[in-house]
Amino acid sequence: MRVEYPRACRTGLNSQLTLTNPSHVVALFLIVAAGALIRLLPISWGLPIETEPDTFVAEHVMHVRGGHEGFGQTLSSAQYPSLLARLTLLLPDQERNPEQLAKMSSAEHKRNAALPYLQVRVVVAVLALLAIPAAYWVSLHFVPSGWALLSALLTGGSLLLVNLAHQGRPHAALTGLLCLTTAAALRLRRNPTTANFLVAGLCAFASFGCLQSGILALLPVAAAFVLSRNNGRRWLDPRALIPLLLVASALPLFYEALYDPDVDQARATGQIEDGNVQQNLEYWVRELISNLDPLGFVRVGRLLFSWEPVLLMMLAISVLAGVVYLMRNGLSARSDGFRSFLVVGAFGIPYLILMMAFLKTYERFLTLLVPLLACTATGVLFIAHQKLRRGQKWFRVLCALIVCLSCAAGVKLAWLRTRPGTLGLATEFLLQNMQPDDRVFLSPPVDIDVARTKESMAVDPHRQTGMFSPWGTYQSSLPGGEVPYGPRYHVEWMTARAGEFDLGDDLQLANYIDSFGPGWYVTDLERERKHFWYGRIRHRLDEVGVRKARISPDADPMATDIGLNVQDRPYHDNPNATWRIWRARSYGPVLEIYQALDS
Repeated sequence: MRVEYPRACRTGLNSQLTLTNPSHVVALFLIVAAGALIRLLPISWGLPIETEPDTFVAEHVMHVRGGHEGFGQTLSSAQYPSLLARLTLLLPDQERNPEQLAKMSSAEHKRNAALPYLQVRVVVAVLALLAIPAAYWVSLHFVPSGWALLSALLTGGSLLLVNLAHQGRPHAALTGLLCLTTAAALRLRRNPTTANFLVAGLCAFASFGCLQSGILALLPVAAAFVLSRNNGRRWLDPRALIPLLLVASALPLFYEALYDPDVDQARATGQIEDGNVQQNLEYWVRELISNLDPLGFVRVGRLLFSWEPVLLMMLAISVLAGVVYLMRNGLSARSDGFRSFLVVGAFGIPYLILMMAFLKTYERFLTLLVPLLACTATGVLFIAHQKLRRGQKWFRVLCALIVCLSCAAGVKLAWLRTRPGTLGLATEFLLQNMQPDDRVFLSPPVDIDVARTKESMAVDPHRQTGMFSPWGTYQSSLPGGEVPYGPRYHVEWMTARAGEFDLGDDLQLANYIDSFGPGWYVTDLERERKHFWYGRIRHRLDEVGVRKARISPDADPMATDIGLNVQDRPYHDNPNATWRIWRARSYGPVLEIYQALDS
């Protein structure tokens, strides 16, 4: 039996698919502006003492700008393609002139140290914004223009997307580009012109240049080609090669590690442990096969419930409603709406099934699905609205409530990141309580926002710099080895001396802590879950020192020892991200500060 779509979907909507209502133009502009606000205002969170994991793009940018030769310039391409790095390189460089550096204040030095990381985040955030209008354009193929704005709202306020858009990793940027590719593919299906082939191909090209999984952008483009209205020559149309050729051209442009001999030489000599793109691909294929498990859907469900509970609920309703409808009415594959659904589902459905079957799915992998989940939620609400004969005013109130609930956590996270994190609060506590000649010892990757002395950086230059903090790395690279202005403190990471002791032995552990002497110790409680000897260090500090403070992102400092960080942790007792962010007062790791007077 043929599917009957609501009248609103059959008149006007599918005829032109353009935004002609002036009020809708203004509304979409305001939604994008609000999305930009909550993505760009907190963009400098944590810098220069705290960054997101996997800062390969920023490191690639610094290698190229610094003129380093060899594998350093292309190492990040073995992790991430270089499109984001190339875009960042178009922005102004750090100040490198020694004379100018000597005149800069401490605050200016901190901004200079943070610049490459900040620039990468800005590039990611701007590309991530594309998901908002793209979600509108995708929804426009299924619901009227006013309702399509709901998809833009849900995408703009998504906690997952806001969280990843604040980071210098490519997942949020890929989400925007991939959603734009889907919108271009839908346009291509309706009107397979050369220009639309080119636009869809360029979007897929940018997606693949952004991240390896961007190759999946070819799925909706291929589905659009097969399902296009021009059926006469669809298998012979040479224009179908345009997207394929464009995506193939991304390999020599953005995957330098494929053909750079310095990467292979560095790997052979042990300078780097990471494989090249082919080896990494083979590794992930093996990981995927070895971790396929039907129970993987439990982890996906938990992640969505933690980060996007409203969209998860709407997804469940849509699946249930779809199954019931198919059982009762069947489906016509010739219907225009179903063909558009197949284009969108060409990526969304296989990817969701794959993530549900993979035990090592992380929340950042699910970010790619957020705009499609927002479009699904909009479709469910629209169909329910069409079925209602009474109470439509209350239904609008319900829609507003759904939007508020879905977007509240994302807005709250953006607000939290405009304020000091727990590392900033720890810095304030230490500056208020310690003396200028006191020593500070940190549990990596914890850092504090103060200038270091030459003495502290000379303890172990390899372990002290270049590993944990942009601020520490920057200071070690300055002419003279220290910030010219402002007070300087002796600050060490505890691992700088760890290689000299067997921390599994009680006596050597005591000697290890005693080797630091009196001072202030800052520990990251979550590190104890990963490295048991951090727990032993904390036990020793309880014996020789006094705990002066416990700094947590939660109102109750004792609620958990798991930090409110930039990504989900696979712990069984991991707090629900949405609920926690609603109640949080800060962000960052849970810290304890000890003072040891005489160890």
